[in-house]
Amino acid sequence: MKKITFILTLIIFTKISSLNAWALPACPSDPEEIWDNCQGTYTYESGDIYTGEWKNDEKHGQGTYTYESGGIYIGEWKNSEKHGQGEFIYADGYKVSTNNGILAPAEGLFKVVGNKLYYDTENNDRVDQIEFSHTDNLFDILKSNDQIQVLVLNSTGGLVQAAFDMADLIIDAGLDTHTEGTCLSACVTVFLAGKNRSLDLGGKIGFHKGRWVGSDIEDYYNSHKKVEKWADPFEFASWLYEDTQSDVFKEFEYLLERGVKPSFAIKTLRADADGMWKPRRTELISGGILTQ
Repeated sequence: MKKITFILTLIIFTKISSLNAWALPACPSDPEEIWDNCQGTYTYESGDIYTGEWKNDEKHGQGTYTYESGGIYIGEWKNSEKHGQGEFIYADGYKVSTNNGILAPAEGLFKVVGNKLYYDTENNDRVDQIEFSHTDNLFDILKSNDQIQVLVLNSTGGLVQAAFDMADLIIDAGLDTHTEGTCLSACVTVFLAGKNRSLDLGGKIGFHKGRWVGSDIEDYYNSHKKVEKWADPFEFASWLYEDTQSDVFKEFEYLLERGVKPSFAIKTLRADADGMWKPRRTELISGGILTQ
């Protein structure tokens, strides 16, 4: 839904997909009116800007969304969700096609070779960690390649929840997992989803407990305090304490579910947040990380 804060402009778009201009009328200037079957621009409180077509107060049709960070999405919308074909342009000008809002994977991020799917976040120019869009990419690849049996990982980690989302897909597909190089931090969450789990000679699997940098915590508090209705930082701290406990329990429960020995699981949760514990193969086998 549109925000109260907005800037209305009349626009003739020079390039949105294959269209050169809109035939729709301009949206009303009164923010209390419903924007329906019209074209207009809104600037959101976050600094993001949408310019395009509207239907029943939703972004709908062709439009451009400019993020405050500098990225731009140009393409189709349906009920305020990215829908159909589009293009995402990074702040540095790099362009990536999208399908229903899903970014096409960076070159080299995924590669299918026979019954193996390689996932490598370390050897391409556009990706350096596990991200949420990779779950969508993984789903699309598995749906169209039913011969895949093994996921080969090379990653130093990334977003924990994104790793859990990928793990759910791997468990559902019944894949084995294998590491030829390194699998560290959140990558281990993905690795443990494998039915059978193996490691190349010289490969490394590494653990450390989670961390949240102070400046990022401050940014999260400032951007969410109105929605979450935190009266002050102390209420936020109370929420953070409970949320952290839930996350630790979730991770511990997942480790046990995947056959990791309780004593080894405890070691992974105690590992230095600033370092990386890389157990030897014998420890990984006895601890239940490797199955072969």
